[in-house]
Amino acid sequence: MQQIPPTQTPSQPLHPVLAGQSCTLSLYWRQTRLYLDLNVGAQVICRGALCENLAGIVQSPSRHFNGSLHFLDLEGNRPPHWQELHTGRAGRYALLFVE
Repeated sequence: MQQIPPTQTPSQPLHPVLAGQSCTLSLYWRQTRLYLDLNVGAQVICRGALCENLAGIVQSPSRHFNGSLHFLDLEGNRPPHWQELHTGRAGRYALLFVE
């Protein structure tokens, strides 16, 4: 398991290497919910995936992405909010990659 530390901003790109895969994650806030887009290299894995507590963000298996992404509410069971993203030092919602 690997933690991916976002910043506490409503929209942001992240560029982690996950299990040797060069990924681009785009987190963005729409209305009252957090969403995620995922690319591995130039390959689109998912667009507009709703972020929930503990649920797998990538809903369809892909031969281009090995693993799963999850948000974990460290204080309860609520969907993630951008103002409380866990940055690696503080925050309520951790973004995790499970190989």
